Amino acid sequence: MVESEQTTPAVTETPRPFRRDGLGYVFEPQTEQGEPCGVRMRVDYLHRRSDEVTAELLVEATLPGVPSHIHQARFNLTSTTARNTMAKHLALSTPHLAASQWGVWLEQCCAGVLRAERQGEPFLKVGRLPAQVRPPDLVEYLVQSGRPNAIYGPGGVGKGWIGTFIAVGIETGTDVGGLRVQPGRVLYLDWEDDRYTLNERVRMVAAGMGLPEPPEIRYRECQGALRNQVPQVARQIQEAEITLVIVDSVEMAIGTGDGSTSYEDKAMGLFGAMRTITASVKWPVAWLLIDHVSDEARRNTTGVNKQIGSVMKGNLSRNAWEVRKDQEMGGSCSYLGLYQYKANHSGFAQPLGFKLDFSEPGMVTLSRYDVRERLELARRLPGQEQIKAVLLRGPREVSDIAAITGLKPNEVRVYLNRFQGRLFTKLPDDRWGVLTAMRGNADTAGPPTVRPERELPPHLHLVTLENGDEFPF
Repeated sequence: MVESEQTTPAVTETPRPFRRDGLGYVFEPQTEQGEPCGVRMRVDYLHRRSDEVTAELLVEATLPGVPSHIHQARFNLTSTTARNTMAKHLALSTPHLAASQWGVWLEQCCAGVLRAERQGEPFLKVGRLPAQVRPPDLVEYLVQSGRPNAIYGPGGVGKGWIGTFIAVGIETGTDVGGLRVQPGRVLYLDWEDDRYTLNERVRMVAAGMGLPEPPEIRYRECQGALRNQVPQVARQIQEAEITLVIVDSVEMAIGTGDGSTSYEDKAMGLFGAMRTITASVKWPVAWLLIDHVSDEARRNTTGVNKQIGSVMKGNLSRNAWEVRKDQEMGGSCSYLGLYQYKANHSGFAQPLGFKLDFSEPGMVTLSRYDVRERLELARRLPGQEQIKAVLLRGPREVSDIAAITGLKPNEVRVYLNRFQGRLFTKLPDDRWGVLTAMRGNADTAGPPTVRPERELPPHLHLVTLENGDEFPF
């Protein structure tokens, strides 16, 4: 039997009387017919101590023509006496509602909160869940969506400028140094500076990006540990639909503790606070953590270092980049090298080179360059990449390669032999060169060729070799 086609009216879903809202709960009692009673109870800032659960209870009227505020105070959700006392107090403020009615509503509200809190997160089964497409990076390579990301390095290397470029890029949907950006909204949590400093940086970055006007970025000057500011930050993220939170800087956001808390516990407290805040909204929230390195790492000129302090920082970050700087004395340009230390959900990316140019007053520009063009930054690359950086400028002997890179001659020979035929080739005059595969079909492309010397940018160092020659790097 074929049913006649009828137009189905749109069904408007009635809000549930009791529901979770951010890190708290909302209860809006209804009549037996499903009509709102004109009252809203908001339970927030929950705190557990022994068997007691207390919270801030906000009671509001939602009927037109009635003052909205009724009551706001700390309230013991587990105490029957507290409920009875509160019902009588609310009845005095609302003569049209009896204490018995308030008692029923308070009982329903408190029972709902306690039940939800004690049940906690649900236990699930994974393995056969529907496949999900991983959301694109907020900033290609640098900032993964919905996860904690870190950029770290010594003070003054330009971490804050990178953070500002990322914030402006996401707020305006403008690519950052040639890296693709997903538009969104940013919250900048600042423990180190003030709003005037970030305001000036945003204006300079926007001018350098060629934007008609700077964006408005949500900002908060922070004091104390982030774990003590979870409700306030979570509420702002929910209300403004934030997709990226920048923490500047991690050491201050971790807090000092009470003297009996270990550094590892404080670091895990920071990431626990971030996880709690992220779980309070229904969309992915990414974190960009700006952090520092130890004095030992600051002096280290080779390899990639870890973040200062607890190993839990690196373990709990899903994506981490070390930042280093090379700059001539008094120069107006900073050359930054970013080296990926941690990549949990993707393969390791190639090092990124960013050039910060402050030569024009009132603006700063960000552009890309190859980190192999700077000796100080190339020394942090793997050995074969350091050698490749030298040979990209033309064939060299082992002794020259060692003098330029700082590697021992035997180390250079090991890398050359290991990657011979893939990256390097030995020439008839005992010099080594970089292989470059010709385009086309493998059967017709012909033998690999040695990449010739190329014209170099004018901003390189000059390295003096043993024979007195000067080598640009």
